[in-house]
Amino acid sequence: MSTNSTPCINSTCGTPSEWIATKIGIIVFIIITAVLGNLLASIAILNERRMRTATNILLLNLALLDFLTALGRLPLYLINIVADRYYYGVVWCNIHSTISGICFIGSIYTLMFISYFRYRIICRSTTTRPKRHHAIYVSIFVWLWSTFVALWPILGWSANEFNPVEMACIPTWSVGISGLINGILEVVIDFLLPFSIIIFCYIRIYIYLKKKRPALKSSRSKRQSALVTRTMGIVILAFVLCYAPWSVIVFIVIPFGQENVYIPTGFYFITTVLVFINSSINPVIYGFQIPQFRQQYRRIICPCKKSNMITPSEGEPSSIKPRTCSHSGQKTQIPEESFSFNRRTASESGHYRKSKRSYVMQNQITARPMELKRSDEAYYSDADNSAAKTYG
Repeated sequence: MSTNSTPCINSTCGTPSEWIATKIGIIVFIIITAVLGNLLASIAILNERRMRTATNILLLNLALLDFLTALGRLPLYLINIVADRYYYGVVWCNIHSTISGICFIGSIYTLMFISYFRYRIICRSTTTRPKRHHAIYVSIFVWLWSTFVALWPILGWSANEFNPVEMACIPTWSVGISGLINGILEVVIDFLLPFSIIIFCYIRIYIYLKKKRPALKSSRSKRQSALVTRTMGIVILAFVLCYAPWSVIVFIVIPFGQENVYIPTGFYFITTVLVFINSSINPVIYGFQIPQFRQQYRRIICPCKKSNMITPSEGEPSSIKPRTCSHSGQKTQIPEESFSFNRRTASESGHYRKSKRSYVMQNQITARPMELKRSDEAYYSDADNSAAKTYG
């Protein structure tokens, strides 16, 4: 591995201190937002059992990879910016390159399995759906596989080399046949294979949802599942947009055309910042798109305010949403599960309709307050709204 670069980076010798301070400020801001955002998303998943669905377990794995980026990859990159030169020895150069490889490969494979899980949940709902333990096994595989591929340069397939434009250590593919083979395998394994599966899954999902659009309007669970799938598509699109410019430069331009292509330092820094920003925006996307995450964020940030959970779309048990009945100025809180629909006693109990929020009684009780004997009893209203009857 070549570490005998010029003491000061050629394109940044004499760089104004304001530009260096700006870069440091941007990187520090990304580190803080990535740590806080992914910590919030991780707590939201781990704190509530109903949030631990198969898809969310993979999102947790993605958050852990973003943690590694924020706490492992970014600090090493920041030290090089502060020193304005190559700062590490051979060992740390290999560590830096390995961490970068794990973060990139692990993220893209996690997104690939998320796409496959959404495909199974949406298009193969009649077969066995992915469970939590499937997601755990997949997460373990992602870490093992990404670590193995990231170690290829250390194992002798190519070598890690500090790049003055990248301001980090990256594999070099222009050294010998092994480097060329490593480069081809990296492109196939890290790009073509996972992206082909992602594109296939989302094309099938789009075709299926387009055919089943009328059914989605009448089923709340299917609408929620489609919402989660659309959100995962946004996460994948954000990953592609953030990584595409940097990937073209690192995996194509630098290894095969570095001597003939000039890359402005400022432009390359922007592409690198886009990569790091991707570690910060995923928790924001979850909060804006998925109501379950939004409610959990509110509970964590403002625990004094109690919010109602919305049932996850994976088929997990729904949470209990309390209801309030008002009679003669008094309010009585009734658990949601205490209401049950009985077709045989529909003439006695009144009619029910399904609203956007829950099953509610269509006939309003106005005669006298309802007595609660036990929290698990069922309550019904008379058809003429004259009284409330309790059936134990």
